[in-house]
Amino acid sequence: SDYQVIYVDQPRSWRLAKCGHDDNFEEEVFYIHGILCGSDLPPLQARDTANLKRKATYIRQAVRLTGLGAISFENATDTIRSVQQLLSTHLRDDLWQAASYEGHTAIDASARYFTPRRFVPQERGQAFENGVDPNGVLADIRGQDLIHGSDNKVDYLREYQDNKGHTRIVRTEPRDFKIGDIVRAMVSFVGFQSKDKKAKMTVMLKALTLVENTATIVSTHINYY
Repeated sequence: SDYQVIYVDQPRSWRLAKCGHDDNFEEEVFYIHGILCGSDLPPLQARDTANLKRKATYIRQAVRLTGLGAISFENATDTIRSVQQLLSTHLRDDLWQAASYEGHTAIDASARYFTPRRFVPQERGQAFENGVDPNGVLADIRGQDLIHGSDNKVDYLREYQDNKGHTRIVRTEPRDFKIGDIVRAMVSFVGFQSKDKKAKMTVMLKALTLVENTATIVSTHINYY
């Protein structure tokens, strides 16, 4: 395999990567097409701010995708299991398991809204994406100890055909995604160590695009810094 598992110090994690043309490692990402069958997407509503502040480190934007039995989606699941095998040398305790939806295989992907600043002291915080925090709830609960960083950023996009038949992609808001939509999720695979010292592979959500397509999975890469 061309993939390598690299250890990253900030935040402490294991990443699936490839060596780029300039000998720098580039984090590998994958695209999964499927049907949105579950979601916990922004914006958050200002109901119990005090409780949200206590949970701020752990709350996340999350989706569940299924192929309703499509072979190509099952192949996507097999690809994730292959990634798990690559990471298994480093993550011996708690390996990834597929989810389910009405008897069909499903894949969960998520990204926390925040990273503790002490884990990424060199990283600058980023602005919330369009439509993620229109009510200011996340800004209110963030405090000084958390940042919205690169692992927390999820791009929300929409794909369409223009009047010349060309495929275009534009930014949209998370509230535009509905259960039953056909979507494309860009994900990466990251191993983190939990508070009880157990290591676990996470399917990290990087982008979600509203599309019309069939379930498949391909890989590409983004620059890793």
